[in-house]
Amino acid sequence: MKKERIRRIPVNDMDIKAVERWLNDMAARGLFLSSTGSSWWRFYEDEPEEVRYRLEPVEERDGDRKSTRLN
Repeated sequence: MKKERIRRIPVNDMDIKAVERWLNDMAARGLFLSSTGSSWWRFYEDEPEEVRYRLEPVEERDGDRKSTRLN
């Protein structure tokens, strides 16, 4: 069974390039994103690998409120 690790995101989650770099660095250390929360993100441990994460902001409407999330 693969170990899970929880990490607090160390960059502004709206700075897409910074988040992508952080995720790429985590993968190079053998930690791969499995789910996200508000500021704590969950990773599974595996063999280090060079990967390239790409994030895309998605706008959502919740009634009269408009929000953005990363996809």
